[in-house]
Amino acid sequence: MELRAAWRVIFFYLFPYASGDDNPGSSQDNFSVCQNNMNDISIGCCAGITELNKSNTHICCGGSLHPRYVDGSIHKCCRDKIYNGRKSICCNGVYYPDKSPDHYGCCSTSAYIFTEEMCCSSKLHKFHHTSSCCGNETYDVREKYCFQNMLIISLWESKCGDKIYNTSEHMCCNKTLIPHKYSHRCCGSLSYDPSNNDCAGNQVVQKGHQWCPNHGAYDVTTHNCCEGHLLKKNGPFWRCCGNKTIDYDMESCCAGMNFNKRINKCCGSRIIKMEDTCCSNQKLDKTTQVCCVKTFLRREEIVQKSAPYHDKCCPTRGGGVSYDSVNFVCSYEYRVVNKSMLDPRCGRQKYDPMKDLCCNYKLFKHALKDGMSCCHPSASIYNPKTDVCCFGKRQKGKSCKMPRYRLRCPRRCKLKKMNLKRYCRGYLSKTGRFKIIRNMRRQLGSIKRSNSCRCLYARRIQKPSCYRLWLQQPSVASIVSDPQHLEPSSFDWITLLQQ
Repeated sequence: MELRAAWRVIFFYLFPYASGDDNPGSSQDNFSVCQNNMNDISIGCCAGITELNKSNTHICCGGSLHPRYVDGSIHKCCRDKIYNGRKSICCNGVYYPDKSPDHYGCCSTSAYIFTEEMCCSSKLHKFHHTSSCCGNETYDVREKYCFQNMLIISLWESKCGDKIYNTSEHMCCNKTLIPHKYSHRCCGSLSYDPSNNDCAGNQVVQKGHQWCPNHGAYDVTTHNCCEGHLLKKNGPFWRCCGNKTIDYDMESCCAGMNFNKRINKCCGSRIIKMEDTCCSNQKLDKTTQVCCVKTFLRREEIVQKSAPYHDKCCPTRGGGVSYDSVNFVCSYEYRVVNKSMLDPRCGRQKYDPMKDLCCNYKLFKHALKDGMSCCHPSASIYNPKTDVCCFGKRQKGKSCKMPRYRLRCPRRCKLKKMNLKRYCRGYLSKTGRFKIIRNMRRQLGSIKRSNSCRCLYARRIQKPSCYRLWLQQPSVASIVSDPQHLEPSSFDWITLLQQ
């Protein structure tokens, strides 16, 4: 019995999933073996004693159980010796009690100081700030570099096959050394000038030519190379389809076969009629099958109908379920649900369509019952009996009122600001200034608004040059010469302007 139990321990150690279940989370993985006894995996084994709890609170070292954390320090095991991981180091089983990990590191079984030495593949070298490792050797990065992490060569050198060459004198093309020429590039084992030639099939050809096996270089404007056959073009839209050329203006290609693209289409590697449905690169039999469309985690798939009147598919983990789209719907959880059982939602909230209003995903409780309506496109409501919805805003009345815009003139004359209200306050009475300005604008309708306003502001700030410009307008001169066109209250103002 003891021998059988020992073999069982070795077998499960080498083949942890050999119980027939490939799932790493199977029931066999929830147990460990300690002295031929099966224990829960949360219980460890230390010298045959099932007392170690694998909760990172203890450590087994030398057959004894020790606390992992002592006075804020982490204790570790070096072979059979327990040590403080903040004060000492262990290099592959060699214990260094007086070397702190803050200043020392391990290089194989040796300890070294970070600031004095460097470790390259278990070999110690003297540290220098311009040195770096290449394998188990060091090099000066100012003069050399590590080629493919195994060879140290000069900065102006490289390796071509088994040869080291100077990159300013030669170039390596397919492991062949070629004398270096300015602006030349590799094409197979040859070099070429891209300004005069092209590279096709590792062969140097003329500009605008390609390479066709068994035929050589050819002109792409007059011929096509279709699977090694050189064929002449019959038009600008003729291209390869298998080993022949076709006119892609009239036909298309499907797995090397040409077809009329006006009445047929390609489905995978088959040609089907235009009215047929292609699903998962196969022709769909609409009498017995439905197509489950592609989702984020699933690919397109054909599903057999559960009933002859089913016309849609709801994707599931097992493939999909067919359903009748007239009475059922596929929910967000990919479940077929009866439409009569669905709860109407406004955003994420349930609501009663007979009482509530849902306006642009915003819910208004009992709004429909109170006679309110949505004011689109905003998320607001209004009462149609007293208000009107105008471009998403509620207004009083029965029709939309266009916004009234004040006549605004430039408030500058020679880069100095002046307010119309400040101008009027200096020359007009409080009761008549707005009426006079209104009459003046009515008479000055033919004058450009910017010029008239500039000159009015200029007069207020004593700028004669701007005022003369305003008076030179023909319509202004006629008004000033005949003040009777204005109301009596404005006569004093015109007289004042003439002064």
